[in-house]
Amino acid sequence: MAADDLNAPLGQHKNKQEDLRPRRIGVPLPAGIRVEGKVNGAIAYAGLGVLNGQLNITGGSVTSENDGQAATARMDAAALDIQDHQITFGPATLNLDGGESAALRASYDLSAQKLSLRLETDKLSMEQVQSGAIRALGVAPPPLLSACRQGAWRGWVDYEWQPAGPGTWSGRFELMNTEMPF
Repeated sequence: MAADDLNAPLGQHKNKQEDLRPRRIGVPLPAGIRVEGKVNGAIAYAGLGVLNGQLNITGGSVTSENDGQAATARMDAAALDIQDHQITFGPATLNLDGGESAALRASYDLSAQKLSLRLETDKLSMEQVQSGAIRALGVAPPPLLSACRQGAWRGWVDYEWQPAGPGTWSGRFELMNTEMPF
């Protein structure tokens, strides 16, 4: 789907497979974030900025470049639903370096400019927390998890962000074989 397609007064765009370029259709991404993949689906545009539809992403990846280091999370497939001013993503399995994985769900409210993420895992190393999975999402890791020096965690963490302030983390997780300075 070309960016010009979204400027039409009324219309529906179906079953087109295109490169995934979120900035091309006005989706804001933090600096240093690159999203790639193929997208296929349908979007209906009814004017006044109202979009509805479902897109399927295949061969997707999210890369974050921060302080000269890059972290990439890959996903085989994911669904992106658009209803009025709400975009929901996932769940999608993120495949990470070292054979680790985590499930990601996300939503973005275009009107309120509110981002919500949930990352859930059976086991994820602290190395992935500090330099991999969470950094690939373009956000700083949860404070408690980022203080851990080794080991792993399992459970879930939620992240919420709005332009008016810093993002906030919450969650329920178990730490395994870790060290933390006090």
